[in-house]
Amino acid sequence: MNDKTNPVLNRRMLESHRTWAKKFGIDPADIRPQTLLLYAKLAANKETYYLQVTENGSVPVVGMERRLKESSLFFANQFALGLLKAPILSSVEYAAGAPIVFYPDKTIFSAAGSASALSEAQALEIVYHSTLTMKTDQGVRLDGLSCEVFRYAPTTQSGAAAQPSQGIQLVDLATSFFIWGNRKNEFQLQMPSTGVERTNIAGAATANNYLVLAIGGFEVVNAANGQTAAGFASFVESQPDGFLRK
Repeated sequence: MNDKTNPVLNRRMLESHRTWAKKFGIDPADIRPQTLLLYAKLAANKETYYLQVTENGSVPVVGMERRLKESSLFFANQFALGLLKAPILSSVEYAAGAPIVFYPDKTIFSAAGSASALSEAQALEIVYHSTLTMKTDQGVRLDGLSCEVFRYAPTTQSGAAAQPSQGIQLVDLATSFFIWGNRKNEFQLQMPSTGVERTNIAGAATANNYLVLAIGGFEVVNAANGQTAAGFASFVESQPDGFLRK
């Protein structure tokens, strides 16, 4: 985590989550720190991307994607938006062989532009000029958040021939969203429709580019199951987003 997160607040939130859950018969040990990772493959002809939060039996976009279990509840308070360039060797993609970065590093996304097309790195800047919306079923939880807040370049970068070293750059949005695994939860990333050129956004023949949405917070294991969880669910649903930050 970087200086955009607050470890003291996170510990306080974890204590708060466990206190509320215990009142409803949920073992405090079943509330655990977790980071979800949602992926979408970039394409030159797309400007809208949908990322599903819950598993719901669907096939992961990439092997290391981490979605929310249907039986769990997730309290999300930190988000990051990154890029991954998955190498292709002998027609096989190896997404786990690449780092997630949080700005279009020219040493990674190095395809050149032309007189009529932006370079790969320039085209990927569009991701950070997009907006992010979250819906649960038909209810809007996050509406058109500017993705510029997620762009993060290390202050000290490696040499031109090496990739910078950085972990997941989570941003605290000063609220907390509860996300039930047995509901339809979806994020929509909307790219601008004017002033953009996306020819090289997807990567070259030797790699595929992905956008990666990381969601940090706390998972309540099996919160959607059993009678004790039903009371907890009713309590959570009666509260506004952000109440568990208190």
